[in-house]
Amino acid sequence: MSSSRTYTSSVDDTYFSSYFSTSVHETMLKDVARTNAYKQALELNLSDVEGKVVLDVGCGTGILSMFAAKCKAKKVYAVEASEMAHFTKLLVEQNGLDGVIEVIHAKVEDAELPEKVDLIISEWMGFYLLHENMLNSVLYARDKWLKKDGKIFPTYAHIFSSPVTTPSLFKEKIEYWGDVYGFDFSGLVQLSLKELTSEPKIMTITNDSLLTSPHLVKSIDIQTLKMEDLERISETLDFLFEKEGVMHGICVWFDVVFEGSTQSVVLSTAPNKPETHWKQTVIVLPQALSVQEGDHMSCNLSLNMVPENNRRYDLTFEIEGQNGDEDLVFEDGDDEMFDGHEVDCDCVKCALIRACLQNGLGDKNDEEIK
Repeated sequence: MSSSRTYTSSVDDTYFSSYFSTSVHETMLKDVARTNAYKQALELNLSDVEGKVVLDVGCGTGILSMFAAKCKAKKVYAVEASEMAHFTKLLVEQNGLDGVIEVIHAKVEDAELPEKVDLIISEWMGFYLLHENMLNSVLYARDKWLKKDGKIFPTYAHIFSSPVTTPSLFKEKIEYWGDVYGFDFSGLVQLSLKELTSEPKIMTITNDSLLTSPHLVKSIDIQTLKMEDLERISETLDFLFEKEGVMHGICVWFDVVFEGSTQSVVLSTAPNKPETHWKQTVIVLPQALSVQEGDHMSCNLSLNMVPENNRRYDLTFEIEGQNGDEDLVFEDGDDEMFDGHEVDCDCVKCALIRACLQNGLGDKNDEEIK
């Protein structure tokens, strides 16, 4: 049985129409780290490509298909659901590769191929790896068209996270309201903070902004993965702060690994690697939190597929106490929040509770930080 999931037509229509845009493809093509990773994975593993049948899922402008053709693939099926497929066919012809590359204008779930394939290539990754959930289409193609001994590029994926300090974000979005052309606009701080914490922020994070070593959230083997395994990802993480600083949120990023027969290639979106168009994803806390070197924080990071739009995920960050007590919930006047802790306890959980209550955020629940 296939592990794929069927999307509603309205969700699909919106998704595919967004890729009928030269600016979107220009952004991806100009992402040198991204594009070169695919190029190198194919060129360094010629035995996986030369004389082989290749399927490019969501081919866009066809650049990956062209790389495969240049590596002497016998046949490349370039499947693209958006209207960009008409221009992809033109580009293939302009580059004299129409004898090898066949452009198919269809969703991969609707495409018909005359044969099984040796290699599936696809650039399916979204922000924090899973946004847009194109991976589902890759799994469908794998189950229907990949030979038993076939390969998938990329082959593995990993999600990482670390607490982060982002003073520039808070200065731009929160502190700004204190003096607007000489006027006090601080009455907008709470509204601005609510908007800031309502959804993850896509931004560039420098490596020195991380307050702990990276923690692995999830490892994925794309050759064996079932889609239901990704409906909910939940991982308890124990962070040890390696320096003093101000924690503004949790940073999330990913890498993917192309496991070829000859050599492996890694494409990383980590803060210490060359910037990509994915940047990093930050879940912003409702209140900045001072931390000290040597502090511990136990938390749970969850990615939950949205039922009404399963191309999107809710990201939830929950802080637990040092002793493993229940998840942090902000409620005004609830003394039980500090249960098991001294009145002046300075653990991360108690400090965050006090900061939120002092700033009028007592009705905000950490389960709502998405």
